[in-house]
Amino acid sequence: MALYDSLAPLYDRLFPVNPKTLDFLDELAAARPDSAERRSLLDVGSATGGHVLAMARRGWRATGMEPSALMVRLAEAAGARLGAAAPRFILGAMPDQAAAVGGEGFDLVLCLGNTLPHLAGTEARARFFAAAHPLLAPGGSLVLQLLNYGRPGSGPGLAFPELRAGSFAMRRRYEAEASAPASAQASAPALRFVVELWNDDSGRVAEESTMLAPIEPPRLREELAAAGFVLRGAFGDWDGRAFSESEDQYLIVVAALGRDGARAEAVRAAPGG
Repeated sequence: MALYDSLAPLYDRLFPVNPKTLDFLDELAAARPDSAERRSLLDVGSATGGHVLAMARRGWRATGMEPSALMVRLAEAAGARLGAAAPRFILGAMPDQAAAVGGEGFDLVLCLGNTLPHLAGTEARARFFAAAHPLLAPGGSLVLQLLNYGRPGSGPGLAFPELRAGSFAMRRRYEAEASAPASAQASAPALRFVVELWNDDSGRVAEESTMLAPIEPPRLREELAAAGFVLRGAFGDWDGRAFSESEDQYLIVVAALGRDGARAEAVRAAPGG
């Protein structure tokens, strides 16, 4: 967790919450027939709690789960200022969310911000999807956001735009990861995600890295179907625009638990399928 502990104090300024994300989630809940009775979510990989806190302010019963202890402490401190509406934050790692949260049912289970590729390959993702089953209330949705690894140029050599927070700059890039375990390479070659923090006055403050197991959109659809999920939609942005594998930088997937006989066909017919 060294990488994310280093980012924790700057995280909210580097990655401010997008209001369109909140509106998208609100609309998902409003589309349910019993939406007035259930407005609850679990954010797996909640970082410093930006989405959880924002949805709590909108009246949701919100829970965050995050493996970085420093990020959890910062999220809890921010949540305490909400008083009775304060969300719950749990220290825990994917794919252990079912054991950490218990049998609670949520309208939405979120895994945003390219968190899913931090799982080391197909087997770990399968455990994550299986652990999401008991956490979804009837009619609930699993919402995933990750980089579109099917887009040309999304592998080694990719340099992300620089992000700034005052005098600090964050630079991110992908490098080839030759030493990754074979299971992590089931969908696409593993990547080393390198993050540098710079200060305008003193130069580089820190450099950390972590391994990612990218998953291309067709493989993700296959794994969701195998895990018993039906795609409700695949989007290129939080405005609800249909996903284009050749053009969009990010992929947003909304999936629900489906009936055995229909799920593979539904996944193939979904937007972006």
